[in-house]
Amino acid sequence: MIRNVKHEGLLRISTMTTSMWYKVILESTVTHRAGQGTANELIPCRVEEKYPDKDWDRAWSYLVLPGLPSDLTSFLWLMIHNLLPTKERLFRLGMPNINENTCDFCDRQAIDSIQHALLQCPSNDTTNSFLLEAIRRELPDVQPEQVVLLDLPLQPDQQLPVIYLIACVLSQIWEYRKNKKHSNPASIRANLEASIQILRKSRHYQYYKPC
Repeated sequence: MIRNVKHEGLLRISTMTTSMWYKVILESTVTHRAGQGTANELIPCRVEEKYPDKDWDRAWSYLVLPGLPSDLTSFLWLMIHNLLPTKERLFRLGMPNINENTCDFCDRQAIDSIQHALLQCPSNDTTNSFLLEAIRRELPDVQPEQVVLLDLPLQPDQQLPVIYLIACVLSQIWEYRKNKKHSNPASIRANLEASIQILRKSRHYQYYKPC
């Protein structure tokens, strides 16, 4: 490792901090691999390998939009990576007391995937259809899979309002399901309107326009 850093000649070993060494080690052993020529390239994550046709640079850029709170960013990151503890994921991981991967909230015998849990389960009581209708005002042909992967070709002035709407509504749907409750559309809408009012009064107002 020291030899590689010295060979690159970009950093002075004698003045490198712990955080700088951590970054070098992380990039050389975890996040990057040898590419063509001498340059290293990022190792695709699991979701990137599963959906190689998606524009992942665009999707990742949505997670760092100015005005998007850190809690919503964290939720979107988990959603995209399929890390939310749905029954489908818990069953696949062999978790105790999880004997099937079907949804507990509806009688469709549907697999409790992220797409079903957030956008297709009837227990969400029209909240998911409200969200899809709102997004389709900007993207008429958008499908549920595109929403959970943030595979959305948004113009710059559409990005914050649409991504904020998705994150706010879906994170609240997930909280209801996590607490074994059916979604309350009125409460979700009220919380959404309150958060939008806060956003409008913030320094990020220039990025926001109502959907």
